[in-house]
Amino acid sequence: MQLTVDRIENDMVVCETSQQEILVLPAEHFGFPVKDGDIVEYDGSRAVFLEDVTNDRKAQLQNRFFALLKK
Repeated sequence: MQLTVDRIENDMVVCETSQQEILVLPAEHFGFPVKDGDIVEYDGSRAVFLEDVTNDRKAQLQNRFFALLKK
């Protein structure tokens, strides 16, 4: 299941699913330094960072933002 990291609170990582549901997962399920906006693949016990997907999504959002500034 693909998740987007919304925020980190103490030792918990708050994520959003593609159906806009919120999941709160233990930080120990992430074997990397997780950041807000990261997109991960989660299998129920372990999250894997999807670097290419995360970078693509951030570029899309940045392009949208700049398009709004031009209006």
